[in-house]
Amino acid sequence: GTPVVTITDSGFHNTRDDVHKYYAIDKDLADKAEIKRYGYHGLSIGSIANYLQENNLTAEKVVVCHIGSGSSITALMNNESYDTTMGYSPLEGLMMATRCGDIDATATLAIGRELGLEGEKLEEYLNKQCGLKGVTGETDDMREVISLRDDGDERAKLAYKMYIYRIQRAIGQLAASLQGIDALVFTATVGERNSEIRRDIVSGLGYLGFKINDTKNDDGLGDNTHCNVAASGSKPIYVITTDETGEMIRR
Repeated sequence: GTPVVTITDSGFHNTRDDVHKYYAIDKDLADKAEIKRYGYHGLSIGSIANYLQENNLTAEKVVVCHIGSGSSITALMNNESYDTTMGYSPLEGLMMATRCGDIDATATLAIGRELGLEGEKLEEYLNKQCGLKGVTGETDDMREVISLRDDGDERAKLAYKMYIYRIQRAIGQLAASLQGIDALVFTATVGERNSEIRRDIVSGLGYLGFKINDTKNDDGLGDNTHCNVAASGSKPIYVITTDETGEMIRR
């Protein structure tokens, strides 16, 4: 007698057009097998879109960086999903804690041959043994990666640089998709809490009109649910607390 409610984490991305949903494969096959770029973190991004609207922070073209153990970046056009980095599964896109992110499909076959993995076992490896964990060979926790990097660990240095670079690259791709960008948002565990990562990401985005205020960035959210860490003359750089539970209730 208990009500069961299903809420999809992909539903927010249904506003995207087919150009952003389809892979370059046979369309009949794609439709029959339902192979499309669904996108994820929709509850988180939906909560951010709702927050922007409620607090009069909306802009035409916004890029939202959900950076946590799982990470994705979404382009909002007029507060609706326009493009996103995750695809058929949450494996696509950014380098994450244990997910490899974008990788040549042929390389996955080579990994399978080398390790004797196929099917679900190979999929599990790409989801659970790669990303920060794979590159460092030790940990999927960004705090530990930074500690190892500061101690001179070469693999941790590489992992950190790759992590920052791939986020910067994705922001650039989505800015191109939107044909411009008016504001940048950081959210989720790492995005909300780690000022160093925000600073290092934004340091490579000057060409898009972003510059961070180090003092505001170091102060972070504090007891607030959002803050603007942009320097004078920069486009807005918001840090906003995600609220996936609230978004589920709202829906």
